[in-house]
Amino acid sequence: MNLTGYQRLTLIENENNLLSTEQIQECKKRIANGEVDTVIDLLIENKTSKKREKELLMYSARYKDLRRSLNIGTISNSEFQLGTNQITSGVLDFLVE
Repeated sequence: MNLTGYQRLTLIENENNLLSTEQIQECKKRIANGEVDTVIDLLIENKTSKKREKELLMYSARYKDLRRSLNIGTISNSEFQLGTNQITSGVLDFLVE
């Protein structure tokens, strides 16, 4: 693979998930649009390290559990929002590590 200096730097900065700067920006844009579940799925498909993949799978399972609980009425909207904010914060941390 023949990479420019900038591309090498980008890959080094993101060696845990090997995302380009453009991919990171797209993920952040999707998160801002409330698509954290889509971003998690995209990151899982990105072939991360086993440790990082487990972390993302946990975020995915937690988000789906929150959504299910909200739909059946066992948690309030504010509890759902709090859980979603925690997941979103974790995903954003994942993107900048």
